[in-house]
Amino acid sequence: YPPEERGDLLVFLSGVAEIGAVQEAAQVYAAHTQRWIVLPLHSTLSVGEQDKVFDVPPPGVRKCILATNIAETSVTIDGVRFVLDSGEASPASGGSLLLPPFWISRASAEQRKGRAGRTGPGVCYRLYAESDYDAFSPYPVPEIQRVALDALVLQVKSMGLGDPRTFPFLEPPPAASLETAVRYLREQGALDEAEELTICISLVYIYYVYNDILLYMLIHLYIVYLLWIYDILLFTQYMYIPSIYTTYTMISYCIYSIYISLVYILHIYNFILLYALYTYIPSMHIFHIYIYS
Repeated sequence: YPPEERGDLLVFLSGVAEIGAVQEAAQVYAAHTQRWIVLPLHSTLSVGEQDKVFDVPPPGVRKCILATNIAETSVTIDGVRFVLDSGEASPASGGSLLLPPFWISRASAEQRKGRAGRTGPGVCYRLYAESDYDAFSPYPVPEIQRVALDALVLQVKSMGLGDPRTFPFLEPPPAASLETAVRYLREQGALDEAEELTICISLVYIYYVYNDILLYMLIHLYIVYLLWIYDILLFTQYMYIPSIYTTYTMISYCIYSIYISLVYILHIYNFILLYALYTYIPSMHIFHIYIYS
């Protein structure tokens, strides 16, 4: 491709953490060549940061836009000639900490391909085998039909909407998945024999913001001095944090091992988490629970 012509690169990645990791590596190359501008694009960025992808780069400089599936249909970026498709996406709700990225559908793959050269000739490079593409579902599967439903059951119960099995969902989930979720919550003590919320889970239901049963386990982790596990899981799933903050997390763990002081560790984690929240995801409204002994 002629270097004197515009030809920006759009890279589809599964989530914010992946974008952050690739951005760090790409910026090293960009700084060395002085021919690239690396820009992230995802829903947790401010409007001003998202609008940077529409800026025209200087002559001889190309944009490398690292995006989630927000760039599939929501925006059209002039000048994109190349698309790099990982073939993966992350759950839209940020829900369970244990949900990994999943393969997209063939329809989504074609949408991503269409981003290449939308305003001119372009090329799409897919980072997966043709056999993988053939195994994709034809169209996106609704999230409610492919994820664990324990958080959804708790939400229905907390709102007093009765039995989740009879709730009029717009897209009903599989009945077997609902039964599995109810059984799991009873085994974990979140629901009693009458399938009502227990006192323990009701007291901490502001976890609705996190939308995950793991916050229920937070109480037990606090009792046995293992709160650091939850914070590490929270960090690694919901946001990308530079290596310096990961280092601080490890330091706090070492201090914990030496002094066995839960209160001291909670202060450290509160500081790191709040700094990360206000610095990296200001547009997300997330509550943080402070626990002091």
